[in-house]
Amino acid sequence: LCTSDELLNEETADTGCVYDSELIWSQTSCGSGSYLVAIGDSTTHGTTTTCVTSTSTAYYAACCADTVACAPTPTPTIVPTPQPTSTPAPTGASACSQLTCSELGDFDNTLGDSTVCGERDAASLGGSCSGALDWTAAQSFCEDAGARLCTSDELLNEETADTGCVYDSELIWSQTSCGSGSYLVAIGDSTTHGTTTTCVTSTSTAYYAACCADTVACAPTPTPTIVPTPQPTSTPAPTGASACSQLTCSELGDFDNTYGDSTVCGERDAASLGGSCSGALGWEAAQTFCEDAGARLCTSDELIGRETKNTGCSYDAQLLWSKTECGDGKYLVAYGDSAKHGNTTTCLNGVNGSKSTTSSNACIEWNPSDSDGDGGCPTGWTCTGDAQEMQCSNSIVSGVLSNCDSDGGFFQVAGDSETGEAVSDSFYLPSDATTIKYTRGGGADSPSGLYVKTVASDAIICQSTDGTDADNFFEVTGDISSGQGLEVYVELLDSQSSGWGKVWIDEIEFLDSSGNSLSVGCSYPTPAPTTPVPDAYAACCADVVGCSPTPLPTPQPSPVPTTPVPSPLPSPQPTPLPTSVPTSLPTPLPTPEPSPVPTTPVPSPVPTALPTWVKEASFPLPLKYHVQRGAGGLSGNEGGLKARMEDGCYGTQAADYDEGKCGPPGSGYAQNSAYGTGTNCNDGFGKCTTDSR
Repeated sequence: LCTSDELLNEETADTGCVYDSELIWSQTSCGSGSYLVAIGDSTTHGTTTTCVTSTSTAYYAACCADTVACAPTPTPTIVPTPQPTSTPAPTGASACSQLTCSELGDFDNTLGDSTVCGERDAASLGGSCSGALDWTAAQSFCEDAGARLCTSDELLNEETADTGCVYDSELIWSQTSCGSGSYLVAIGDSTTHGTTTTCVTSTSTAYYAACCADTVACAPTPTPTIVPTPQPTSTPAPTGASACSQLTCSELGDFDNTYGDSTVCGERDAASLGGSCSGALGWEAAQTFCEDAGARLCTSDELIGRETKNTGCSYDAQLLWSKTECGDGKYLVAYGDSAKHGNTTTCLNGVNGSKSTTSSNACIEWNPSDSDGDGGCPTGWTCTGDAQEMQCSNSIVSGVLSNCDSDGGFFQVAGDSETGEAVSDSFYLPSDATTIKYTRGGGADSPSGLYVKTVASDAIICQSTDGTDADNFFEVTGDISSGQGLEVYVELLDSQSSGWGKVWIDEIEFLDSSGNSLSVGCSYPTPAPTTPVPDAYAACCADVVGCSPTPLPTPQPSPVPTTPVPSPLPSPQPTPLPTSVPTSLPTPLPTPEPSPVPTTPVPSPVPTALPTWVKEASFPLPLKYHVQRGAGGLSGNEGGLKARMEDGCYGTQAADYDEGKCGPPGSGYAQNSAYGTGTNCNDGFGKCTTDSR
């Protein structure tokens, strides 16, 4: 089963069965024996999830699978249990309380689990009730006292029932997540008022706070959970993004560790980042901005956990890039301060913050005629299902359609018993476009109809989904002024296959405020910006503990002697035995240090593919050398450098040479006045240079 986030991310949208408008079971738990259901196509039908407390209720199934197999067995996700250490809490919520029940001293341990205590207005909480407040404020109300928000199971188990504030009949915030940025609320006294929980998708909604604490302290330190650890093996990083930072927080020296997870620090304009703000940029540039300093992009959970809050650049109200993938080449963005501006995330394309679409310089047929009678897809459109242009004289509609337009054709998105979809190439809405006007026929109901959406985030600028059970065209208009100057596309949809389930579209026009047609037939000539303005900014995170093992630029070569083995292994042995190797090798090196290997030439021939002098270096092959011609030219006078290798390569000008390009090392010759004329450097090319190269 998919998770609720995967369903909201449209993993199974448009994959058959006409379930896009139906509620689908997810594997995401929202309480004991309860699971979330979500709509099949969230873009068209909304991102609401519902917590279903009876698993015997009938909803539909859609399935997900993973590109990498689970080890050892796939298990449902976000399943809360009464154990705070084994049940990850939502991002930013404490897994267990900072202070124990006995340390708090005035929390009630009468009801519910004996390992948990609860209160609403204890002296340790300031002696007053919380009042109605948003999720973040409710979290702070509890954590500022050393307690924590209760889980939904704890609330249903009446941990805080009858502990004051007359909240027994009120909905109480829990720390139990029911989706990205969503949390469950439960009634204060479940015995009296019911055990229903509700998934609240907006943390700015106001409910009440009741606090829980644990009889046993967290070990070793309470930390927020569901924050990816710096270990790449346990938390796979998005493609191209660092799993943890190259430098630690202490090594960077100026990253802020005030907010969020104590194991992560964040910054936006620290001196280690160059002392300046990133500005608006694409994902790859944001990644480079952070990684060049030894930091990394934050995860979306870390941004929502406010790791970079108040760290400069006035980005608290801006969308910031995260390293969290949400599709092929797409990444989540989140606000710089989720408490003030919302903890919603948006999925954007990683290239300049936009959605990849087909863009065409050719005309887009807004008024298809099917002049050639082939019934294909009009120019500038991508058609799926039954979508096609059709002549008015077609036998399917001849004698049925009463008011076909003068050009003799129209767009049939789908007939009564079929479904279909057509998506236009992208184009830029003129800055004075205010209205879209078109004609529609057929009675397919919502979500069937016409949509105008942004390329950047698929946001709906305009939609019309009202069908009429009639075999004639009627005029429809819609407001598109919010999309002026944006790159957009038009989507035509017919998802209904039943009587009056058809959608016909024709004569699409874009009008200004005076009703003038801005274009007829072709995509608008508004040029795309040479550098499209991205939708997000950069903020960087780093880890208190570095990656393990430390990332290496290249695996180090083993210090195996490069000379031939003096005594070959006996040929009758089909497979060399590991125990026989030491007897045939030279005296083993006491340590894996490369330096102890002798540089004296071995009598046996030196293989040119792996020269012996390489043992004196600790760098991976191939090495690069820089030869700079000095003022004295080839004579070597006045500090000039002349370098020659045996096949006649000369350093007559600045040049970079690959190792071995001009002959085997050992044949190099350098003449440098600083060391005396004719110094012979038989130990390797470049030994007699006077600079750091």
